Amino acid sequence: MGAETKMPNGGTTRFDAEATSLKPSLTQTSNDTVDVSIVFQPCDLDAVPGLMKDISFLAKNLDITGDRENRLYLLEKARSLVHALETPREAMFRHLGEVRLLASFVDLMNATR
Repeated sequence: MGAETKMPNGGTTRFDAEATSLKPSLTQTSNDTVDVSIVFQPCDLDAVPGLMKDISFLAKNLDITGDRENRLYLLEKARSLVHALETPREAMFRHLGEVRLLASFVDLMNATR
C-alpha cells in the first residue's frame, strides 16, 4: 500500500514507493477507483467568490503613492485566484515552463562568466 495524499478538491492520490515501474497505471491493486477527470477540473472553485471580493476591496483601497504591504497582499490574493481557477494539469504545465525558463537563465548566467 502506498502513501495517501489529500488533494485540494477533497480527493486523494496514492504513491507506492515499492512500485517496480515509473509508468502510470490506471489499474489499482485494491478496490479503489481512479477518477482521472480531476486533472481537468479547477482546483478550488469554492474559493473564487471570496477571492474576488477580497481583490475588489483591496484594489479599491490600493494607494498609488506606494502602500507596499497592501499591494503585496493584493498580489497574493490575485495569485490565489489564479491557482483556484487553474486545473492541476494547467498548474503542472505552468510549473514546467517556469522550471525550463529558470534553467535557461542559469545556463545563460554560467555562459557569461
